[in-house]
Amino acid sequence: MMEPSQLHAVAGNGSLTLRINGPMDLLLTMALREYCPDTGATYRRYIVDFQNVSIVRDSGLALLLMLKRWANRAGATLCVINGNRDLMRRCISLGIGPA
Repeated sequence: MMEPSQLHAVAGNGSLTLRINGPMDLLLTMALREYCPDTGATYRRYIVDFQNVSIVRDSGLALLLMLKRWANRAGATLCVINGNRDLMRRCISLGIGPA
C-alpha cells in the first residue's frame, strides 16, 4: 500500500514554504494547486522543503518543473531546501536552486 503524502504550508516574509511529508509524486498536484493561485503571485518566493520526503519519483521532479514554470509566470521564484546531495544536484540541473 502506498504511503499518502501530506503537505503543510508555512507563510512568512513574502515566502511560502511547502513541507512535504511522504513520497513526492504527482499525487501532490491537487494539494499544491491550493497554494498556487491562477492569477498573480501571492508570494515572492516558494520554497519546497524535502526534509520529510521519503522518496522523490520522476513524477515528483516533473511536478517541481510545473511549479517552477508557474512561479516564473507569476513573477515569483521557486527554491528547494533540505534535500540530500543527489536530489539537490538534480534540482539544480532543472534550474531550481537552494534557498
